[in-house]
Amino acid sequence: MKDNAYIIFSREPVPGQTKTRLMPYYTSEQCAALHCCFLKDFKNIADNVDADIFVYYHSPSGSFPLIREIFGPEVQYFPQRGESLNLKMHNAITDVLEMGYSSCILTGTDIPALTAESVNYAFRRLDEDDAVIGRTVDGGYHLIGLHKPCYAPFAINTPEPGEVYDAAVKAMTDEGLKVTPVHEYPDIDFKEDIDRFRKDMRTSRALRESATGRFIANTARISIIIPTYNEESTVVGMQDMLRPYLDDAEIIFVDGGSTDRTCELISHEFKLINSAKGRAIQLNMAAEEATGDILFFLHCDSILPDNVIGEIRSVMADHVYGCWGVKFDSHHIFMITNKYISNFRAYVR
Repeated sequence: MKDNAYIIFSREPVPGQTKTRLMPYYTSEQCAALHCCFLKDFKNIADNVDADIFVYYHSPSGSFPLIREIFGPEVQYFPQRGESLNLKMHNAITDVLEMGYSSCILTGTDIPALTAESVNYAFRRLDEDDAVIGRTVDGGYHLIGLHKPCYAPFAINTPEPGEVYDAAVKAMTDEGLKVTPVHEYPDIDFKEDIDRFRKDMRTSRALRESATGRFIANTARISIIIPTYNEESTVVGMQDMLRPYLDDAEIIFVDGGSTDRTCELISHEFKLINSAKGRAIQLNMAAEEATGDILFFLHCDSILPDNVIGEIRSVMADHVYGCWGVKFDSHHIFMITNKYISNFRAYVR
């Protein structure tokens, strides 16, 4: 038995019962898969924290096969008990401290940026202080640690979610506890949190390589936008090339008033927008109507490489923008020069 105990607080990832505030951006199955990624990342944290590990789970069915599969037999499992989330957390910390541990820290699992170093730092702060607490960006808290059971931070009644952290700190301070804030992290509850995490990934290799990061990168929605004007000679071929990606991307043709058969040749499988003529006008109109996280603009006479969707997601996981190099089906000196100039300009940017 170690001196410290670390409680991971989670529900069993069941579709329709977890991370539902991310719907309909994610399907219920994707929400559950994302939660599984959270758990995998927290397994890595647990493996590197100097404490005995406890997983307190919630499952309406009483079974928790996914949690058990991820964390394995090395940890101790207990069902959450209590009528509210606050009471469940209080009961878990009290139960563990009464086993004889000198300190206990509890975290949820929807904080994929949390690190083992942060948890170990919180334990070190508990060597000197009575309590530790970690704020979330939205004003809640993601971590709380105590030496002795204390109901005060779990008895707070706050009207706004953004006031939870401040109210918990005040409640513990009013009880005479010396409280130390630790690292602040964002949680993931809403679509905006996914957008922020995707932005943070671009500057953090650790986030990109986490299970959560890989899932978010691989599920990024892509809108492919093709401006057209009198493209009847190429638009059918473009549709044939893009058709295999209909399940993985939103594909939008935006026509600038073609006078040939371009529009009638565009299948109803694809979205067609009518616009005033002008590439910038067309692209901006389509971008405003697009629903993707990534916008991919494409000329109608282009020929794409294989694995388009995978390459786009891979590049955009750690870049704000990207492009393919270009080449032309011509040996004319003008086109060769154009290729080198265009590719060099893209490279240096």
